[in-house]
Amino acid sequence: MKVTIVGGWDTDHIKNKEWELELDNDKKDELKEFCRTLGRSLAMKRHTVFVGSDDKDKSVDPFVVEGMLQQLAKQNRSGRPIRPIQGIESNKDLYG
Repeated sequence: MKVTIVGGWDTDHIKNKEWELELDNDKKDELKEFCRTLGRSLAMKRHTVFVGSDDKDKSVDPFVVEGMLQQLAKQNRSGRPIRPIQGIESNKDLYG
């Protein structure tokens, strides 16, 4: 299965309130750990994951990737299970 990861928060607390996000540091840590767990599960089940950001300050993508990489290190898997979304504007390769 191919899965696209999209989600995050803003570094501006006012925008988070506009989006009705109430994320203190503890809730952000819980969300990050959930994303790592999700990433491990996706890798274990051999899914391909598309990500669009490596910004740890406001995106869940890097934490899903961290979990995937932890699990993939335990597996002998060929191919490209983590792929950047085409057309993302960035000055560098995501997770390169």
